[in-house]
Amino acid sequence: MNKAEMVRQHLRSKKTITSWEAIQEYKVTRLADVIWRFKNEGMIIDTVQEKNTHDNRTHALYIHVYG
Repeated sequence: MNKAEMVRQHLRSKKTITSWEAIQEYKVTRLADVIWRFKNEGMIIDTVQEKNTHDNRTHALYIHVYG
């Protein structure tokens, strides 16, 4: 199973993923690209910008909706 498929299974089972989770768990460093390809295949994934409380930086939280 390749890295993108591992991310797909993660989204389907846990419903959300962040770039940091993708890096730590699957060694995926370009999660936005993987998400973009999933969306082009028909998956419905919402993106929410979350603010880090430690340094006020934002990161994307990807939420699997359907597909």
